Formats: sequence, structure tokens, C-alpha cells
Amino acid sequence: MKIIICVALIITSAGLRTGLAEEKPIFAFNNVEYFHRWTEKNQHEFTPAKQEDLKKWSEMMTVNVYRDVHDGDQLASTANAVLENYKNHHGMVMKTNSIPRTPDYPAEHFIAVAFPRQDFIELVFARFKLVDGTG
Repeated sequence: MKIIICVALIITSAGLRTGLAEEKPIFAFNNVEYFHRWTEKNQHEFTPAKQEDLKKWSEMMTVNVYRDVHDGDQLASTANAVLENYKNHHGMVMKTNSIPRTPDYPAEHFIAVAFPRQDFIELVFARFKLVDGTG
């Protein structure tokens, strides 16, 4: 069985280049370079080289920008809403974790979910964080 991994990062769009015909990687993660493939509203998707077809990818980074999220309570509500959405779409929750805020850092949230399918398993790792005061 094939395992597909999707990492959903919740960050601001500062410095995020999203030209439709990117020829250079936008960023690298775990020594893999990622190229912009698709954007709609506040969601941006990136895949490695030779994975241009979004119907046949095996690794993907999705960046969601929550422009209306500016504090810890809003971030927690957003993380909970995403978790409920994953559950409503038959996601199997593998782990959740919240790191409480400190005087120096805002709270963060993490969700790991598996979506078993007939021919593959999609794994989603979502991290929710305020960056420059935005979710």
C-alpha cells in the first residue's frame, strides 16, 4: 500500500512567492525542494520536482494563511475547527498536541491525521502557529 504524506503548514504569506510558472523552488523541507503548483484564496500547494500533476503527487506541502486570526484564542478555535473537519471527512486522528503560551511565545497546536483509502493512505501533519501576529 502506498503512503501519501501531506504536510499542512499554517503560516503567514510574508515572502511567499506564488507565481503560476515557478521554475525555481520556493523552499526546501527535509532536504527536498518544493515548487509552487496551485493557489486558491488563502491556500497554496507545493510539490517536489517531477510531481507537477496534482492528481498524482506523493509529497505535498499545503500552506494555509488565516488572515483573520490574530490571537491565541482565535488560533485555538481555528485548530479545533480544522480538527473537526478532518474528523467529519473520516480522518483517523493519530495525535493532537497544544503547547501553551508563555510570556515570550504564543501557543501552538499540532494535528496528525490519517485518511485511509483503498489504494493509499494520506497522512496529514498540521501545525498552527501565529507568525508576525497572524495565523
